[in-house]
Amino acid sequence: MYQRLANLGLVQPRNQGDLKAFLDQFAVGKSSRSGNTIRNIGQARNWLFKHFPETRSVRSITKADADGFHAFLRDSHKSGNTVSSILKKVKQAFSEAAERGELAINPFAHIQCPIRSNPERMEFVRQEWTDAILKACPDLQWKVIFVMARYAGVRVPSELKNFTWGDIRWDKDRIRIHDSKRSRPDEPVIRIVPMFPEIRPILTEAYNQALEGSVYVCPRACDGSTNLRTQMHRIIKRAKLKPWQRVFQNMRSTRETELAEHFPMHVVSGNTESVAVEHYLQTTAEHFDRAAKGEFDGNGFEIDVDAIFEEAARNQAQSEQNSTELPTTDDDTKKAQASEESEACASSRSGSSGDENPSVPPTGVEPVSSG
Repeated sequence: MYQRLANLGLVQPRNQGDLKAFLDQFAVGKSSRSGNTIRNIGQARNWLFKHFPETRSVRSITKADADGFHAFLRDSHKSGNTVSSILKKVKQAFSEAAERGELAINPFAHIQCPIRSNPERMEFVRQEWTDAILKACPDLQWKVIFVMARYAGVRVPSELKNFTWGDIRWDKDRIRIHDSKRSRPDEPVIRIVPMFPEIRPILTEAYNQALEGSVYVCPRACDGSTNLRTQMHRIIKRAKLKPWQRVFQNMRSTRETELAEHFPMHVVSGNTESVAVEHYLQTTAEHFDRAAKGEFDGNGFEIDVDAIFEEAARNQAQSEQNSTELPTTDDDTKKAQASEESEACASSRSGSSGDENPSVPPTGVEPVSSG
């Protein structure tokens, strides 16, 4: 009956194709999304076709089939979050088809796909470890990769691929990061991180040794053929340490945990506080030691609330301007350092902390956002 109504143009035709055509159409519709989204769709597609034949009719998939696919993923010894990630994309594809009227129902609608943190995979990267690893780095580029991951909290390699010399504001102690997770092809997102004192010496040395006319701060991160995680494990072993899981993500997590000790969460993280608490912030032995020794007096830190709100207002007003600065310009290439830039590069961070109307907003590790 529905098909007869569709033939008369009274309702939207339902999808009559097979799973392959269905997933192809879904992937094309998401082609403008971030690289991670596209990879997740590809992963979901591959697993779906391991369980169902590509020629299986989309409309023949039932709730029982969806439960069978869920069980298949669990039996494949995939982690809970991986299973949820795959199911979320499949569920989304069927949901959108149902909303368009191409399917009567979404057979995956009843399946829950929670993404949970896994404390067993978290590791706090201690300061004594970082000193040893920095000494074990084989060259300057690896030192840049390490300090940017450990102290600037950048995502490796995605956020180092587009990191140019023009993204460094030496005189303002600011670094511009192209946010790989939130950016879209036509909607770039920028976040600003401070030039932490652990970062400046390494970037200064890299700048002084860079070839005239070079664009990227870390060319090794632009080479897709290099597995940075595997090489980082080798460097950690060279430092006589045991490599930890999620090597770069735990560096980012460690930095967020450190900064959260001294700055408000909206300054430290672009995530909502609940997301930061569940997926990034860690409880360390020092937290318990400080409490046991009475080092917490209940008064908190001295915070200039008015300054925080004024800074947030400036960030809001300048966020659109920062996005427009993204296209590569002549400033993105390395040029001979001007005398005043050299002085700024060698000066202490306190010299720029009082600057008015900075060209980029000092927003911490990530920008203020709701997600």
